[in-house]
Amino acid sequence: MKYFFHFPQNPLDRRGDDVRLWIEHWRDDVNVSNPVDADLIVVAGGDGTLLAAIHKFHELRKPFFGVGRGTVNFMMNDIANPNDLPRNITDCVAVDLRLIQAEFITPRGGIVHLASNDTYIKAAKHSGVARMRIETEQEGVFEVDGDGVIIATPQGSTAYNRNAYGPILPLEEGNLWVLNGICTNKRVRRVIKAQRVRMTFKYPVVGVADSIEVHEVSELVVTPTDKTITLLFREGEPFHERRREL
Repeated sequence: MKYFFHFPQNPLDRRGDDVRLWIEHWRDDVNVSNPVDADLIVVAGGDGTLLAAIHKFHELRKPFFGVGRGTVNFMMNDIANPNDLPRNITDCVAVDLRLIQAEFITPRGGIVHLASNDTYIKAAKHSGVARMRIETEQEGVFEVDGDGVIIATPQGSTAYNRNAYGPILPLEEGNLWVLNGICTNKRVRRVIKAQRVRMTFKYPVVGVADSIEVHEVSELVVTPTDKTITLLFREGEPFHERRREL
């Protein structure tokens, strides 16, 4: 089994230093320096570190295993020593997480980003209001005003959506999304099937796909994709319980 280890990129973030010590003297054919050569990408940090690793390495089609060193660790494994790292991928519980595509229409043209957690828009000015028309394939049309709206995947439902009091989805329900209005004049907070959603805005807004911002957005089209990443948990890891306790 070959491991590639990914740590927080901020040098001031010392979470995961104990994991660095675990692997300090591992052989190069076990702790590989190139993720292409790895059987497993091990991420030591919090859920945000895992999200960064997914964006960086998802095209390699390698499974991810999180070592929780963050605050909440919804997506991570609670392990205290290197003996708890998986020796075989088949020993783990695998969950496939689906990515979504967000296309932002701006005066410069269409800008496309993939997102794992969520995509959302927010009013361009702090004192302004986003005037939104939301067209869905199966849920109808919503015309609302407010600070913005979030579309969250199951893995992203514990992120910004959770802070906006949206429902939490089971990780395995990759065909579901949360559609959640942010301080809207009409209640928009529901679980929907993954589907094409088109939003248009009376005034330009700021769009976000995970942590990537796009400005002067006049339209946002969100669609499901067939791109997935595989997240591994140890047998008995209570990742379901962490979500139910919210």
